[in-house]
Amino acid sequence: MSTPAQAGQENRAVLEKREGRVATLLLNRPERMNALNKDLVLALNDALTRVEAELSVRMATTLPSAGETATGPSGIARSGSRKK
Repeated sequence: MSTPAQAGQENRAVLEKREGRVATLLLNRPERMNALNKDLVLALNDALTRVEAELSVRMATTLPSAGETATGPSGIARSGSRKK
């Protein structure tokens, strides 16, 4: 079951969705083809930090939102690479 978007999330640089133990981070800068800038990098770092702290999440994936993208392939982080 997918977790609904949080209120006000449509204005955020990175949108977060949860489905079971999978966290999906969506880049949300379509007006610039999701090109990385300081704000997007900081928002992505914050989102990854939150996901890493959640023990229930076993995998996180980063995807561009709908539309074209300038960021290249998505990145994937698995919980097995976490430091213990």
